[in-house]
Amino acid sequence: MKRIVTVSDLHCGNIAGLTPPNFNPISVEDAKMSGYRATLYKWYQDEMDSLQPIDIVVCNGDAIDGQGKKTGGVEQLTTDRLKQIDMATRCLLDTHAAKYHLTFGTGYHVGPEEDMEREIAKNLDAHIKDVLTIEARGLTLKWRHHIGTSQTPIGRATALLREQTWDLLWAKDGEFASADVLTFGHAHYFESVTNRFGTIFISPGLQGLDGSSFGGRRMGGIIDFGFLHFDVEDDGGFSWECHRLLQTPVVRKGKIDQFVYEGELVPLG
Repeated sequence: MKRIVTVSDLHCGNIAGLTPPNFNPISVEDAKMSGYRATLYKWYQDEMDSLQPIDIVVCNGDAIDGQGKKTGGVEQLTTDRLKQIDMATRCLLDTHAAKYHLTFGTGYHVGPEEDMEREIAKNLDAHIKDVLTIEARGLTLKWRHHIGTSQTPIGRATALLREQTWDLLWAKDGEFASADVLTFGHAHYFESVTNRFGTIFISPGLQGLDGSSFGGRRMGGIIDFGFLHFDVEDDGGFSWECHRLLQTPVVRKGKIDQFVYEGELVPLG
């Protein structure tokens, strides 16, 4: 069996991004978020430990958050992208995978000119692609970061079926082989569709629910924190699981200051 873990949208450097313990400052100014980040990372680490051994980890874009120019940097734990790269590298190394692959994320976050995620790939001795294809036990799996999003549940499935149809049409023209499994990121929610042509996913993100205007002001519907793992059997059989941290926010005076995790209140601070 080959075990493949897909992580997406870590947004390291954002105040709600995935943050390893040694990059998580505890200060008066940041007290409301430091405990939240620590809880998210502990869940992430515990889940990865439970999946060992992991053969491959695919980081499907937006590993770092960038300088936050649209918000004046006020939502950044750090605007230093080199430090963000170190954070993302640590996050991926903490999966203890035998091998790593990456795809390029959104230019606004990862650098419209530089493609800063290349540095993460160098740190991990990994490949980074626009579209990543892996052949495993006769199964063809593809990853790309970007996909269209929707604020309606029906539209979320439509975007997946559209991408699958284009993949099949390109294959029909002989450009490349169609995928049995297609996985996207970008949307920060989980969705999947299975039909006779294969299975298509939008992977959950690993940026927290609270702490950013994306999560608090812009993003309608359900936001999912988590990741996917795939098991490919020796005969090409395929199974998968979505790992999600279900967060029930507790809102006081219009702001989330606690959330429910495993039946207990966890304060943001």
